[in-house]
Amino acid sequence: MNLGVAGHATHAPGRIFIADRIVDDEKDINWYPPLVYSPPCPTESLRTVCKPDFNYRSADLYDMEGASFYQTATRFTSGELVQCLKVISDNKQSPKAPVKKSFVVELIEQQIDTVNAVLNSLRELMGVVEQIDPPLFQEITKRWKFSVEQQRQLIVLLNRWDLLSANQQLDLSPHPCSKNAKYILRWLRDQVENLPVAL
Repeated sequence: MNLGVAGHATHAPGRIFIADRIVDDEKDINWYPPLVYSPPCPTESLRTVCKPDFNYRSADLYDMEGASFYQTATRFTSGELVQCLKVISDNKQSPKAPVKKSFVVELIEQQIDTVNAVLNSLRELMGVVEQIDPPLFQEITKRWKFSVEQQRQLIVLLNRWDLLSANQQLDLSPHPCSKNAKYILRWLRDQVENLPVAL
């Protein structure tokens, strides 16, 4: 979990939000962290910039690390377990440049119950997303040869499918045994990413 502060044009300092969209302002890339639990606070779009921006050109929250954090963390675990939680530190009426460490600590301490609620939800979710032997794992690894790293990726993808698909069955029959593990992982990733988003 990326816990920190962010600016916003109008939100009052001290309010807390979970990012439901993360924008890399420099590269113009978007991510949509899956929220498969009921968040204990409002959600908001988060825009990551290279340097402090007090003009607030969009209606997003503004920070300087969320996009890099999300992009890196999702290489190692499922996106459902990677969340950005931001407390408002400044807005157009009360800009803070630079934001002092003591002020950040104070803001986060005031929202510690919400922080703990998110952490508890992620701990529960981790037991589902990172189970050792998800459905179809044995069948797939018998049909295709997977390296240890590919098996790790397979577990993450199968658990994401299981969590997001509302118990839909994956149909492996169109894939002949000649297809390799790399192909299967790419195919499975496409299946997960094409699932409809449940709101």
